[in-house]
Amino acid sequence: MKINKILFAAAALTVASCTLPHEDMSVTLGEPTAVELNVEIPTVGTRATTGTDSALGGISNVDWDVYDLRYKVQIYDVAGNVIAYSTEAYDVNGYDGYSNSITLTKGREYQLYIWADFVKTQGQDLHYNTGDLRTISLKGDYAINDESRDAYAYFCTFTVADGAANTISAELKRPFAKVRMITTDADRLSFGQQIGSIKVSYINDGSTVPSSYALATGILGENATVSDVVADVVSYTNDVTGCCTLLTDYIFAPASGQGSVKISLEVLDTYGDHIYTIPTKVVPFSKNQRTTVQGPALTGNADITVTIDGNIADFTGGDISF
Repeated sequence: MKINKILFAAAALTVASCTLPHEDMSVTLGEPTAVELNVEIPTVGTRATTGTDSALGGISNVDWDVYDLRYKVQIYDVAGNVIAYSTEAYDVNGYDGYSNSITLTKGREYQLYIWADFVKTQGQDLHYNTGDLRTISLKGDYAINDESRDAYAYFCTFTVADGAANTISAELKRPFAKVRMITTDADRLSFGQQIGSIKVSYINDGSTVPSSYALATGILGENATVSDVVADVVSYTNDVTGCCTLLTDYIFAPASGQGSVKISLEVLDTYGDHIYTIPTKVVPFSKNQRTTVQGPALTGNADITVTIDGNIADFTGGDISF
């Protein structure tokens, strides 16, 4: 049985995969003092039923009986060479946010890195390598149609003030775009046919699906390989009659402007047999926004539209037209 929240906090823990020294607290810059850290993630409010809407993010769609939301915090000296603080904490029954009081040195400048992602086992990475939060990278096989891929990040530098309250309020944002493809003609298939899965490839001829993300700079790593990835189609309760969400993915996005991905997608039935190959689409995306490719993909491809939308509570930013 899960408990509501488990905190693992220690004021000077070494990062698991890092050999950086601890901060020397004996320096004469100032006395150790408490810094209050409050972490929030923009959400849609009360979590609805699992898998309710592909338009929303992981907090609204994951099965909280299977996944925990993990917060990881690392604080370095301003040069990024010495780790002063490291901790993990977990939301296990739904989103709750995270807060903690940290002891640091007055007058000293620090770098703060925060990462929040979904895990199945506490203390173990699932989709991302997080030993050193300065750069997050993909872990294991590339996962399509998996809402637990959603994650959130934050970076800032700060100086611990002398003689004043020290409070940091961190609003985490996705380093990703969410890309989804919806067909509106799933009810027009031949008698007895049902969509069961998809086979996806991202064609690397100028499009970008990065494999890593640097929290401080937003610099993206080399392209990930996505070739003939087979994924079951997820049944979302908000898919109206005839509609089927074929694909959802969370893709590391540029800090500003747009990226793009060229998608090749084959639709398979519940036995894994071919139904239809959707002509290749070049799909643009932007950080912390949702790109939707929607239309009669199986029978009337010319009517497909592509929109980027940030005007929902679970994502930020305005609409982008192209």
